[in-house]
Amino acid sequence: MITKQATTLGLLVVVSAVIMYVRSRPFESEPADLGESSAHTIRRSLPAKEDIHIGSANSPDLKAGDIEQSTDIVIFSDGEQIPIYWRKRSKPPALPDFSLRAYDELSQVALNGDPYVPAILYDMVKACEYAPADDQALQDEIDWLQQTHQVRVNRNDHEVYVNTLSRVPEMIENMKKVYADCNSLAPEEKNNPERWLEVAVENGNSVAMVDLANQTEDAEQSLLLHQRAWQTGDPFGLYGMYEIGLKAYESGADPDGNVSAYAALMAFTLVTEQRFRATDTQSGLRSAMRFREDYDQKIKVLRPAELEQATAEAKELIRSNANCCLSFL
Repeated sequence: MITKQATTLGLLVVVSAVIMYVRSRPFESEPADLGESSAHTIRRSLPAKEDIHIGSANSPDLKAGDIEQSTDIVIFSDGEQIPIYWRKRSKPPALPDFSLRAYDELSQVALNGDPYVPAILYDMVKACEYAPADDQALQDEIDWLQQTHQVRVNRNDHEVYVNTLSRVPEMIENMKKVYADCNSLAPEEKNNPERWLEVAVENGNSVAMVDLANQTEDAEQSLLLHQRAWQTGDPFGLYGMYEIGLKAYESGADPDGNVSAYAALMAFTLVTEQRFRATDTQSGLRSAMRFREDYDQKIKVLRPAELEQATAEAKELIRSNANCCLSFL
């Protein structure tokens, strides 16, 4: 019998495939049109790779060919220009197997300080939460796929159907493989994926910092993680700083926090908008326009004096960050 819930393994297979592609390489091609995507949606599509601190102890083995660096300019409304330097993240380690079948080997690499392997482990182990509990549940998933030629996946918190008619045999084999991989984990390994997210943060992964910050209910801890991400050069740390600061202001916890919150939003918008425009593609330009439109609406709440102060703080946020910025495209 096909249960109403017999859909999650299809999601697991799709998610696992996407994770392995995204986690293993930088963005080198034209960015996809982001449509109505928010900063959070973009965040979920980013690769979790090493955060390179040029000339710091975090990258003692950095070679000249490990990264690409380009110069850009952020232009403020008053005409002031601040140069920034975009750095691509380093490539992942050359490991033979990035799957749960190599869990022990990947765990050792992660615990030895690698910044992105623990993020891969987190995603894979987290995805196992959707795996069938037993053989019957697996068969229910297969029956559903064979009868409907569809898998149900979650996109932006909405359940949608994906037609897999031409790939049903392949999907079934993948389902069986993923099911076996997840069941090979000990319960203590399968039930604690967050451990690997924390290891990724400890190892300097800024994507993991933002992910963990968005999961924690402790506002102070979340803010510290976002700030740490920005200090490594990750622009998405700024967006988290904006959201947390605005919530603190609106709740009355920080009556003067709106200016600093909008300063973080201003810095985030100008930096990311410029990066999208630098792609010189239609999709990049559309994404830049959407970021700018969203920002223009939000910033209207500031009075002229507050806007002037926020602009000064935004300039300082960018100017004072020697690690700005890690490229997300």
